[in-house]
Amino acid sequence: MKMSRQSRNYAETVGYAVAFGFSMTTCDVFQQPTTSGFVHGVRGLTECQLDLEHIFTTDSFRQWTRMMRQAEDLAHKRDHDPCQYGVCIVRLGDKFIMKVARHEYLLEKALGNAEDETTESWVTDINNVDEPIYLESYGLVPGTS
Repeated sequence: MKMSRQSRNYAETVGYAVAFGFSMTTCDVFQQPTTSGFVHGVRGLTECQLDLEHIFTTDSFRQWTRMMRQAEDLAHKRDHDPCQYGVCIVRLGDKFIMKVARHEYLLEKALGNAEDETTESWVTDINNVDEPIYLESYGLVPGTS
């Protein structure tokens, strides 16, 4: 992988996922890992799974770049702020899952967005990824708003 601002951001993002089990990068101007807030998946977009031995390769970087572009395009298509969308990476042992996701700093907004997504039943707190926050606990049901 060639050294560039974007490849450095990717390496930092993957480093967070390796160290902490979860990382989220939003489509803001800096594209750095977000260290707080709430995340949920989005409907209709693919995700990919990678092994630890392949996570720092040029192909993985290119996949992340494509997914970041997908996230930004989705935000524009929905007429939302692109800074709310990005790619999260989840580490499960020596496997990594990359997927397009939506980010919010406020729990109430994240829960409302997840309910509107119609396919998500929980949000993830970046600072406590092991305990999903279920919409049902707040009286919300996906797809009913």
